[in-house]
Amino acid sequence: MESIEAILVHEFEHIKDYDSMSSVKIGEMGSKYALSKKFRSKYERQTDVKALRKGLGAGLIGYRNWIYEKLSPKQLLLKKRYYLTPEEIATWMEHY
Repeated sequence: MESIEAILVHEFEHIKDYDSMSSVKIGEMGSKYALSKKFRSKYERQTDVKALRKGLGAGLIGYRNWIYEKLSPKQLLLKKRYYLTPEEIATWMEHY
């Protein structure tokens, strides 16, 4: 249940971001997200941190560990590139 809450909060943070943007800004962001791996990684990792600030680190770790087992090697590399890993989350939790 903790993991579900963490992922829902992560996704809700995206919705809050989009809600604060104009249609033009959403379009610009969507283009950057699709075309720039660096932008996508930064945005998703920042969204993870928003969930961490709400105390959902253990849930994110649980979700990532669960999903990692289900991914192909290629999918796993992409997931680790774009989102915080369980190790990165644990490090963040130790410092904050």
